[in-house]
Amino acid sequence: MIPIQELLNTQYRKYDLTNDEFILVNGLLNAAKSEVSSEHLIEKISNDLSFDPEYVVDLVEDLTRRNKIVLNKQGIDVSHLYAALSECKERSRSLYDKLAESYGYNKPLDYPHMGTVELSPMRRREGEIGITVLTNSWNNKGQMWSKNDILELSKELRHFAENTTQEEIDDYNAKMKKQNEEQIEAEKKLEQERELEKKQKDQPKNGHVILIRLYPSGHYKFTFTYTLPLNEKIRRIKEELGDNTEIVHTWETFDTKRFYFKFLKHQYSNRLIDGTHYRFTEQEVEDLKSDQFTTNAMEWLEGIKS
Repeated sequence: MIPIQELLNTQYRKYDLTNDEFILVNGLLNAAKSEVSSEHLIEKISNDLSFDPEYVVDLVEDLTRRNKIVLNKQGIDVSHLYAALSECKERSRSLYDKLAESYGYNKPLDYPHMGTVELSPMRRREGEIGITVLTNSWNNKGQMWSKNDILELSKELRHFAENTTQEEIDDYNAKMKKQNEEQIEAEKKLEQERELEKKQKDQPKNGHVILIRLYPSGHYKFTFTYTLPLNEKIRRIKEELGDNTEIVHTWETFDTKRFYFKFLKHQYSNRLIDGTHYRFTEQEVEDLKSDQFTTNAMEWLEGIKS
């Protein structure tokens, strides 16, 4: 955010202030920082600027009448002045500068920018073309550009057309067409890579599922691996949980994750006593060790047999 006094320094001429008015407004801003009371404001400004008090009063009244400044109990209304100077600065900027700024902010994010417009045939008179906004910025979608911006655009477009050959335009269009085709190919390739990655994730992973029993609680727990050999997984279980761990049963699985998540975790969810531990009867343990399950579970366990 530009400091207000810097804004005043660069815009006071365009804001239609004389030198003395500029000096006075600067003085009012300094007084606002010092929190000078309204009763002593004229006196302080007069002393600080070496202006006659009556002259200060005349300047303040004239600036107020022209709505260049607004006074309140704290002195000058800084927010009003800042908004007015900012508007003055914005009006004085070239259309090119405004387009370049909007393009620079929004284009990298693939957002609509100021130049995202629609050329519309106007119904008022045949042959007239208007420019309407397509963005949602500042709730101005569908509104027309200002007359000054349209006039400036027509001037800049004519300058561009008169100083650009059709060959240059054709070269530019060919370059953009190539870029668009390359972008489409890159997006297709990325989509294919995503599909391949998804298929690879969905591919069955051979591994092992292990049923363990923990003591002294006597509760059971399932775990699995498709990256470690079975003996290494068991070694790590013992290392993590200690010797009071019994390896009750192991399954060599064709589709490890589906057998673990879609069958065991789902089938025995009613035997859970917390997020990971189960309470099984002796018969339920024997049933698990029998390796006789539903059709889907057997496919995940052994694969589809031809």
